[in-house]
Amino acid sequence: MTKPFTGYRIVDVSSAISGPMCSYFLGLLGAEVIRVDNPISKDITRWFDKDAGRSSAGMSWPFLMLNANKKSVSINLKNKDGKEVFRKLVTSADVLIENFRPGVMDKLGLGATAIRKLNPRIIFCSISGFGKNSPIEHYPAWDNIIQGISGLMSLSGTEESGPMRVGTPMVDCITALTSAFAVASAIRQRDKTDQGQTIDVAMFDSILTMMCIAFGEYIYEGRIPRLNGNKPITKTPFAGCFQTKDGQLVVAANTQKQTELLTRILGCADLLEDPRTLEAWRHPEINERISRVLNRTFMNKTAAEWEKELTDGGIPAGKVRDVAEVTEHPNTKARNVFLDMDVSYLGQKIKIPNCGFKFDHGGPSAESEPPSMGADTRTVLKDLGYTQHEISRLAADKAIEMGKSKVN
Repeated sequence: MTKPFTGYRIVDVSSAISGPMCSYFLGLLGAEVIRVDNPISKDITRWFDKDAGRSSAGMSWPFLMLNANKKSVSINLKNKDGKEVFRKLVTSADVLIENFRPGVMDKLGLGATAIRKLNPRIIFCSISGFGKNSPIEHYPAWDNIIQGISGLMSLSGTEESGPMRVGTPMVDCITALTSAFAVASAIRQRDKTDQGQTIDVAMFDSILTMMCIAFGEYIYEGRIPRLNGNKPITKTPFAGCFQTKDGQLVVAANTQKQTELLTRILGCADLLEDPRTLEAWRHPEINERISRVLNRTFMNKTAAEWEKELTDGGIPAGKVRDVAEVTEHPNTKARNVFLDMDVSYLGQKIKIPNCGFKFDHGGPSAESEPPSMGADTRTVLKDLGYTQHEISRLAADKAIEMGKSKVN
């Protein structure tokens, strides 16, 4: 069954997380993704692994997670002949993705204007920390830096802990989704107009749009959101994170109906005798008493027991699980959130993320393992018209690099 992006070629010269994750999603949906590896300044995700075998092979776990369904060519973009190889490659492409600092591609002579002269229909997607023409575009940008500058950290943590970063590189991942959405939109637009597009994606912009509720509180009500720990935005004491006999439980009894149900299930319906209880968020003076009763009651059972009892009763609730528990959770497996794949280079079976949604037909899937560095250099260059002699000369001149053979 044909996938949405079957027949489209994406050249991805990005590294780390945001760019590679963007092309990964598009690759799962059928695009031919040609990853351009830099033989001089190697992508940190290929080597960031405590496992010496994976690291030495350039197949570290961060790389494995985001690079299935891709080919790899290794091109030195600072080499004159390497640049010519790259230019020839992008003339065959529908999309180019890069995440260098603003201006780097222009300095290489490979910026959007130059590339569009070679391929007017190309979609040129640039990903950076703060975007082009930003007053702080020169700032180095890592996920945790953006979390701080964007205000995201100011929303996480408690008064005691102070601002805390989200425990995973969320800004990188949100930027990847933003970029994939932008590329998909530009492809649709080009199919209608036959015109290429330049896309400017900023990590800063991407995360700010996802923080719209926090900004809404400030813009419309004049309140700067403060550190509330695990307290919900509704401010009701009947929602939040509670300690149980063996762990923590998240509960979201935000409506009047849910409040009534929760108090009956917990055996503390007498709280409802105070008419202020159903609108406790308006009456903070009674919150301490309510929280004391709830905290004492939740200690009577385990988190899993409460999860079942409350959800069976119509109350949104869930045990706070760690990554290991979630990986083995029946719902994770039933939904195929992770795909299993054999990596012949390593002789290992790995798990990689799916797209997070399902199609009735022609949906996301992974057919080919993450490529070793430069594994497809020879094949791709032959497809571009280079002879074996020319390929050997380019390799000798350090314009390109060939990949290693697979491990049997």
